[in-house]
Parts: sequence; structure tokens; C-alpha cells
Amino acid sequence: MESKTMIKVMVLIGLLPFLTYGQGIFDQKVDKIAEKYVNKHKNRSMVIGIIDGETVDVKGYGHVSQLQDFTPNEHTIFEIGELSSVFTTSMLMLEVQKGSFALDESINTYLPSDIRMPVYQPFVCHIETEMGVVAAGHERVRMVCEPDPYQMPLSVSFCDLASHTSGLPNTPHGLNSWNPLRWTGKQSKDPYNAYSRSALYEHLYGYVLSLPPGSFYQYSEAGVALLGNILADYNYKPYAELLRENLTYPLGMFDTDIEVPASKSNRFAGGHDRKGKLTEHWHYEAMAPAAGLRSTAGDMLRFLRANLELGEDPISEAFRQVQQPRIDVPKHKTGRFTMGAYGWFVSLLSEKSNLPITWINGGTGGFRSFMAFNRDRNIAIVILSNSANSVDKIGFEILEHLVEQKDHRFVIESIFDEELNQEKIPEIYFLPVRS
Repeated sequence: MESKTMIKVMVLIGLLPFLTYGQGIFDQKVDKIAEKYVNKHKNRSMVIGIIDGETVDVKGYGHVSQLQDFTPNEHTIFEIGELSSVFTTSMLMLEVQKGSFALDESINTYLPSDIRMPVYQPFVCHIETEMGVVAAGHERVRMVCEPDPYQMPLSVSFCDLASHTSGLPNTPHGLNSWNPLRWTGKQSKDPYNAYSRSALYEHLYGYVLSLPPGSFYQYSEAGVALLGNILADYNYKPYAELLRENLTYPLGMFDTDIEVPASKSNRFAGGHDRKGKLTEHWHYEAMAPAAGLRSTAGDMLRFLRANLELGEDPISEAFRQVQQPRIDVPKHKTGRFTMGAYGWFVSLLSEKSNLPITWINGGTGGFRSFMAFNRDRNIAIVILSNSANSVDKIGFEILEHLVEQKDHRFVIESIFDEELNQEKIPEIYFLPVRS
């Protein structure tokens, strides 16, 4: 027995370095992944924040710009694009808790009296046969569809807006065909500046819903923007003020807002297009609830921590609700099985891992962003870049690495604990393990 115990302890001593390997979150592999991005495609800089259990760390890479010759850190301000949308959907859930709205309630009641939103009119279809016309031995037929007079039009609900199932377009009809996850900014330097709420309502009014609301996933910035404006109007406050009162200030996120004050402008990174050229900052009015926030890695880590460690308070309950998967997202561009929650995506981390990852990405003319987490592993990541090239791939790659390291540490620690519990290890062999 003594010989057997000695062999087991020696094995544990040999594996001991893996017990402490993850204490420095930014190991060589994470650095390699990050540095490869910064050195490629003329990307200027980025900052990565990671939560691994009780450990939190932030690291910057590259230099912000030729005019801002410093490496970004947890205090550097970035445009975060569509990451803004989960703040809006979270505020909806806070209102639902208060009884202000029901998720399945039509939004029409809460719009100005002179504003009309698109509705879906159910159709009834029948086959018409063109008598006397024969093709390949068969009568030619055609399908004719008409509005069904026996069914009421279906309107968009709060749930539809928050879960991107309203059927509304990504951007308002008539604005432009801009998609912030792909567009790099040649046709307009600041496309949403001065785009008013009345313009948003006007453009949405002319849109025709092709499928019933709630029946399919179709990403819609216009829908989230509409939701944010309804919340603001209901509370008789500007959206930015509502956000500060309900989410950002209670969470200690004092650098997260729509506008960057002059006192913080020296921390506001300049954006760059895909070729590395400096771009103008984007400004938002009506579309701010969908993509208009600016924030820091430090603030976003506070937001992620609050999403990881859910309590019984109203904000925790709101976060718990928005994280719930609701509808399949077919053929998602990541290639992963993906469902849509209320603003968030929920995807499998990798083919060899069934671990669900709750995540979202964002972008503007000169910035890209990514944040993701898994509550079971108590792990999260945020990446903010002031370049227009996507950071999604490296976000998932770093997450896979961190999860593998965390799982490996768990296995080794379990073996170690089991051996100590099963046998009394002679002190002469135990002391080196504990030192």
C-alpha cells in the first residue's frame, strides 16, 4: 500500500503545475490570438477583459491610433454598437416586472396617436384553374392569395421587438441598406446622425410584414430602436437618462452612455476602417437604443459579472429573463447551432463541446465588439476593438481555450481531492505537494 500511495502522490506532484496554470488568465495562447489580430488587416488596437471565477483581468494590445499613441486599457472608451441592444431589452424586462407592459401586449397602444405601425394581414389562398390551357397533359393552375376577411390583422408585440421576431427590417426602409456588422463607412461617414424619431416612425409605417410577427427570427435594429423609444416615452424621460437610472448607475457603469463628455474625450478611442484609416465617430438619436452606446472594458465586465451572478433583485431578474432562448436562428453565420434570446444569442461553443454560450457582437463604422459568458463555468469575456474587422472568431477561440483550461484544472483538482480523501498519505510525501 505504501508503494502504491507513493506512486499516486508522485503523479499528483507531476500534475501540480496545471493547478495554478490558469491564475494568470492572459497566458501565451491568449496573447498569441490577440496579437495576431492586432498585427493583421491593419487593425490598430483592442482590449480584452476576462472573468474566470473570482479572477478578473484586463489587457490591451496595440496602440489606439497615430494621434493616441497608447495601449488601450479598462478605462479606454469604445463605440460598442449592437451590444447596446441588450441594455434596452433588459430595461423592457424591468418594466414588465413593474407591470407597465406585458410581453405579449401589442405596442400600438403605447405609440403616439398619429403613428401607425405595420401589421400582418393573414391571407387565404385558393387554386384557380385556367380552363382550356394544357401543359404536359395537365391543366395549368395558379395560386391566388387574398386578405382573409375572417381574420384580424396581427400586430407587433413587445416580445417580438425584443427577440427580433417582429418582421421589421434591420434598418428603417428608406434610410439606407447599412448593416453595421459588414459596412465600413464609405457611403456615409455618420449615417445615423440627426436621424429622428419621426423619421423612424415614418419609414417603418411604409414597411409590409411578409410573415406573422413572432414566427421567425430576423435581426432588426429598427425594432430594438423602436422598443427603446417606447420605453423612454412611457417614462417621460430621454433614453439616456432612463438607462442611467435603471441600469448603468446601479451597476457602477459610469463610463457607459450615448455621449462622451468633454472631460472624458481624451479616453475616447478613434475608430478605423478595414484598411486602417481613421474614421469619424458615429452619433445616434432615434437609433441609439439599438447601437448607440459607448463604454469601456471595465464597465462591460461589471455588466457581465451582473449577468453571471444573478440574485433576487430586479436587475438580476431582468437579466435572467433576457438570457432565455426563445427561437431558433437558422443558418447562423458562425456555423454553430444558435437560438435567439431577448437580444442575446445562445450558441454551442464548439463541435466537441455542448457548452451553451450566451453572447452578442456589435460594430459601427470604425469599431467592433464582442461579449459572451457561461454561468455554469462562471466565465465571461469582452473584446472591444477600434478597427472595423470582426473580433467574433477570436472571441470564441479564446473562450474555447479558457474553458478547456478551466475544465482541465477541475479534473486535476478532483483527482487531488479524491486521493487525499481516500488514503492517508505519509507526511514525507504530502509536504512537497502542499509547499
